[in-house]
Amino acid sequence: MFNDCYGHVIGDECLQQVAQVMVDCIARPADLAARYGGEEFVCILPETDSSGAVVIAEKIRRGIMDRAIPHKDSKIADCVTTSLGVVTVQCTAGGSVMDIVSQVDEQLYLAKSSGRNRVKFVATHNIGGGIKSNLVRLAWKDSFCCGNQLIDSQHQGLFHISNELLDAVLSARPATEISTIITQLLADVSQHFHDEELILQTVRFPGMSQHVAEHAKLLARGLELSEQFKASTLTVGDVFQFLASEVIMLHMLEADRDYFPFITAVDAADSDAEKSS
Repeated sequence: MFNDCYGHVIGDECLQQVAQVMVDCIARPADLAARYGGEEFVCILPETDSSGAVVIAEKIRRGIMDRAIPHKDSKIADCVTTSLGVVTVQCTAGGSVMDIVSQVDEQLYLAKSSGRNRVKFVATHNIGGGIKSNLVRLAWKDSFCCGNQLIDSQHQGLFHISNELLDAVLSARPATEISTIITQLLADVSQHFHDEELILQTVRFPGMSQHVAEHAKLLARGLELSEQFKASTLTVGDVFQFLASEVIMLHMLEADRDYFPFITAVDAADSDAEKSS
């Protein structure tokens, strides 16, 4: 579609810009970015867990949006956007590369069919001898901290209850018990969003209005999925994927980082004030 509108020369320039964004978003010598065919690219990131892979994918998506490459025939935006499918695996003997490619294709299809310009992911414990699980355990790292004690403790708490939900799913606990955990998780998310917004208001975060709007959108979607699960019209895996991917990995581990410098600046100012008093 892009080449039909702008021609092959401009199309090639567009592909070069997309490739440059990808290269800029990966830093390690072992990481690989390559053109897979047509308008498709692939990144291979050895020794990268799910949270790291999704964060990089989101950086690529945002980086291409920031380039603002004109695309007047797009039905999504007036510029070029990307849909990304992410798969993290641990390979075992007998595993097939095509199994991994097939899963990536599936996630890419989900990203496109659910509106495009987004990241979809799945994490599997192994490839070869059958896939044990399509759900990912969330691992907290010190690098996720922003420096505010309340925000960091709430983020860690959400990781913990998300893993509690995963354990309930994998151990085939009754739907009523799983529903109770989902309800508590969403209540914790709601409280966290409220507390975070008060803190961001205090530090005068300039992206406050957009951040609040995103909170409302995520919470509304989470409540909607919870009701669908209670009505037996949605699997708990779909609920978990939304909470793990959209709320935690993409929002808390990526969008929230936009306000980290403002938290740090306020802490530094408070420290200087204490020293001078």
